[in-house]
Amino acid sequence: MGKRLDEIPNAVTGKTMAAFEPALDYIVVKIPRWPFDKFASGDRLLGTQMKATGEVMAIDRTFEAAFQKAVTFPGIRQKDTSLGRRKWTLGTDINTYPLEPTDLRLWAVMAALRRGIAPQAIHDKQISTCGSWIKW
Repeated sequence: MGKRLDEIPNAVTGKTMAAFEPALDYIVVKIPRWPFDKFASGDRLLGTQMKATGEVMAIDRTFEAAFQKAVTFPGIRQKDTSLGRRKWTLGTDINTYPLEPTDLRLWAVMAALRRGIAPQAIHDKQISTCGSWIKW
C-alpha cells in the first residue's frame, strides 16, 4: 500500500518493475458460436439480431496461430477448416461460394482462398451484393 507501480517488483521476473510493459506480445481471436447445427430451421442470415450462443477465444503469439486454435475448438470444428464443408463441390467460380453473411461465410472464404481464388475477387463479390443481404 502506498507504492507506485514503478516501485513494486514484478513477481514473475523479479528484475523488472510492475509498471514495465511486457516483451511478450500476444493476439486474441474470438469467434462466435452459432447453434445452427441444433436449430437447422433457423434463419442463418446474420444481421443486428443476436444469434450466437457463445464464443471461442484463442490466444497465441501470431494471428494465424490464434485463428487456427479458435477454428479447431470442438464447438466450432463442425466444418472442415481446409476446404469448407465436405458436401461443397465448389470450384474456382466465385459465384458458387456462399459469401452472404451467415455462419458459413468464414469457411467459404477459407475454401475459396485454398482453391486459388484471389482475395480481391472474394472482396469484390461480397461488396457487389452486400446491399441485398441487409435485413432491416
